[in-house]
This record gives sequence, structure tokens and C-alpha cells, in this order.
Amino acid sequence: MNSDICIVTSFNQKLYEKYAYQFINSYLEQKINIDLYIYSEDDKNNFKCNNNKIKVIQLLHNFPSIKKFYNNNNNYQLKKYIECPEKYKWKYDAIRFSYKIFSIIHNFNNYPNYKYILWIDADTLFLKKFNYKLIYKLIKENNMISFLGRSKLEGHSECGFLIFNRNHKYMKEYFNEILHLYLSKNIYNEKEWHDSYIWDLIRKKYEEKYNIKNFNISKYFYRHLKNKNINKNIFMAKNIMLKIPLNKYFLHLKGKINKEQKKIISQNDNNNYLYSIEI
Repeated sequence: MNSDICIVTSFNQKLYEKYAYQFINSYLEQKINIDLYIYSEDDKNNFKCNNNKIKVIQLLHNFPSIKKFYNNNNNYQLKKYIECPEKYKWKYDAIRFSYKIFSIIHNFNNYPNYKYILWIDADTLFLKKFNYKLIYKLIKENNMISFLGRSKLEGHSECGFLIFNRNHKYMKEYFNEILHLYLSKNIYNEKEWHDSYIWDLIRKKYEEKYNIKNFNISKYFYRHLKNKNINKNIFMAKNIMLKIPLNKYFLHLKGKINKEQKKIISQNDNNNYLYSIEI
């Protein structure tokens, strides 16, 4: 496997059967010429891929130190779950969203031949073939992370699509601090425990501490809207991927709306949001 960029995702057998098989099939159908690393969140997977661009990694087997985090976590989560309204419980499901964190960190620590790590949630479809040139347009040499920022109404970024510049001088320190937050279980002292909140929390800390530059993809496209009357908070709310030109390449199936409805919404948003730039 060789290129400057790799794609990383993770899922378990249940999620593979629910939607991630579509992720893999669309990757193959579109003949994406970027290496794909799939992290298995359990040891029950049946998703074997006979393709030299795809590597399947057993996360728990290959990253033994994270088992410390998974031991007796129910003791930490139980009280919060009892107190929290049902619709907000996902904000305190530290285990569910930790696999994503650990997969990215493992990839960073073990595959140094790549320049950029592109995380894509496994409930995403590849709609169109793309190559490294698209990713280079979304991250600059001096940026540490490119991300889909959202409005303050949402409270955190959309982290179904992230780009990490592994050669940035503070990238390793950033990942190590997040890893320590989990392994020490200090994450349970934070306001929220899901990955989007944690990525933002430490990213903002590093922006202030080291004056680091990060690239907010959502703001970038908002600035290039032809219609300057569109409200920024509304534009940068909900599933931002549907509203920006990345929707030509990716369809994020998050939420209860099904795939066909999402395609229609994506097409409509392409018409509603016109840009002065193309990617």
C-alpha cells in the first residue's frame, strides 16, 4: 500500500451488516485509488476484502493498551445514563465513539509513510471517484487538521470527515493528549464524552496554546457562497456534508433519513447553494 494519503474508518460486524458493506462496495465501485484501512471494533467480523488497497486491522488485538479504557467503564457511565434524557444519551456514550479515536491514533503511530490521514465515517457512500488532489485542496502544509465546523447551535463539529496532517510538529502531541484523556478515564470529567466534542476540545486548546492553524472546511465554502444572504448558523447546522461541494463525492447517511432521500436532498442542496469555486 503506497500513496501520500490513506483513508481510515472503523465498524463492527453489526454495523457492517447494517450499512458499512455499502461503504466498502462504493469504494470498490468508484475505484478509489487511495489506500483504505478498516479497523474492526470486534473480533467477530466477516468482512474480508481481497483487494490490495484495503487492509483490515483488528483494533483490540493490535492496540492492547486501550483495553485499560474498556475495563469497568459501565461504572463510569451508569450514573450519567440514568440522569440523562434518552435523546441525549449518545453524548455520554464514550465507548461507542472511542473506537474512532483509537483507530486514527493507531494508524498515525503505525503507518508513518503517509502524509495525511483521511477519516470517513463508515455510514458514508462514495459517489464519485476522487484522488489525492481533492484532499490537497482541503488542507494546507501549515494546517494540523481540516474539519467540518458547525454553528454554535450544534455545539460541536461534524466529525464524519476529518483530515489529519501527520507531519505537523504538534500532531503527535495532540494525539497523545487525547489518548491520555481516555486511558486515564479523565474523559468522564468532561462536559460531553463523544469524539466530536473531544476532537474540538483539544483542537481549540492547541490553537490557543501554540497558535496552530486548522482549516474549517465549512467556513471556507460559506465564504465562497454566491448568495451572501444565507444565514451562517443555518448553513452550518445539521449535516453540513450535504450542503457543500463535497456532496458530489460523498453521501453521509447519518440520521434517520434513508439513502434515496439523502440523494434527493443532496441534489437539491447543490442547487440551493451555489459557489464561486469548484473542487
